[in-house]
Amino acid sequence: MIKPSILAIALICLFVGPSVVSAQQVTRLTPTQQAPWAAVGQLVKGRIGTQSVCTATLVAPDVILTAAHCVNGAKNETPSGLRQYTFAAGWNKGEAFATRSISEIIVPRSYVPGGEDRLRNLNSDWALVRLSDPITNIEPVPIVPLPGPWETVYFLTYSNAEPDTPYLTSGCAHRTLEEGPLQIACPVSSGNSGAAVFVGQPDNPQIVAVIAAKAQNNAFAVVPGEELLSRIESLQ
Repeated sequence: MIKPSILAIALICLFVGPSVVSAQQVTRLTPTQQAPWAAVGQLVKGRIGTQSVCTATLVAPDVILTAAHCVNGAKNETPSGLRQYTFAAGWNKGEAFATRSISEIIVPRSYVPGGEDRLRNLNSDWALVRLSDPITNIEPVPIVPLPGPWETVYFLTYSNAEPDTPYLTSGCAHRTLEEGPLQIACPVSSGNSGAAVFVGQPDNPQIVAVIAAKAQNNAFAVVPGEELLSRIESLQ
């Protein structure tokens, strides 16, 4: 994560009860395996490949989707300050399919960093980030409704421990909690924040949620609502 968050710690207490079980697989991608995942990239402030990262996904030629706590500190940055942030699409072992600085950040009004209502913050922990220039050689990933719990989900992430290498985690069972977020029965680590949760075949992935926090061996993700979808449409 670009900015540390107390949310992941708090969620250990917020979400208790029966868990879901996954037959997960974790695969480290080599540069030759990266092509189908070019829309997923690393988002950093400063130099790409550092140990302070978030994950983001291209959802329009000039818009990426990530977690609000990854970029909330940049909302009021000057244009020159925003240019310190870089999105590296398909980053793997020092190479990227495209790199862009950012020019605008959209975070829900309901998101209050460090606020006492941590559950409300979790449900609002998404951000749309406009890139300085469109990326035209990569197909954006569409957002679709969440499937039934019998269909497993997967995600591609970068981590602070190994920022140069993306990992694909698949076979993750999920369920929607009454409080609103999606519980995913696969662990995540620092740097995975902002990663898109996918369904569908790897050569045609579709986004159903955005990873925002962790608790024990589960990830918790924001399911896109009307505000996020309408914002994407207005930016296109």
